[in-house]
Amino acid sequence: MEDRFALTRKHFETPLGKVPTDTAFVDAVAARVGEWAYRAEIVHRDEHSIEFQAVYLKHRFGDRPLTMVPILCGGFHALIDQGKTPREDPQFESLITAVLDAERALGGETVYVAGADLSHVGPRFGDPPLDPRAKEEIEAIDREALRAAERGDAEGWFASIAAHADSSRICGYAPVYATLRCAAPQAGRLLVYEQSDEKDRSMVTVAAMAW
Repeated sequence: MEDRFALTRKHFETPLGKVPTDTAFVDAVAARVGEWAYRAEIVHRDEHSIEFQAVYLKHRFGDRPLTMVPILCGGFHALIDQGKTPREDPQFESLITAVLDAERALGGETVYVAGADLSHVGPRFGDPPLDPRAKEEIEAIDREALRAAERGDAEGWFASIAAHADSSRICGYAPVYATLRCAAPQAGRLLVYEQSDEKDRSMVTVAAMAW
């Protein structure tokens, strides 16, 4: 999507039951960001990243009360092309400010979750087949970004990926940045890093991290 983000007030059905959306929180954010709030809402129809997190959260919480604030984040490639950072983008900054203001105003416990993956490389994505050396190079790119995230360093996360113009197509670029800005965590820990092994010698890389 061309917009930096997309909100929705819709709830999420999972095989384990419904995860309701916190509409009061969404409304508070939407009121602050204005026309950008729902302009790209249709993207929620087909995007799976939040759906996966809804299933996981419902599994973890079971019958305990839980609400969710679903926000899809767009790409940062236009910012990279312009030599800018997200802090220089009024649309994205309005989202960060709106989320933090809503959290303070509404109270309660807020947990930030980024449903994201890392690099997408190989023939499936228009690249040559990967060999072991290429896989090592991709891992080095991923781990440099992950080290910044582990420090809770949103600007370091952005800079490490912008330095190579997101050449490995890190799909979690924007949502991880937003999570680090909003949660402002201290040092975290990397739980796992893995590379998929596809038959066509393509690869998607994933990681899990907690703060």
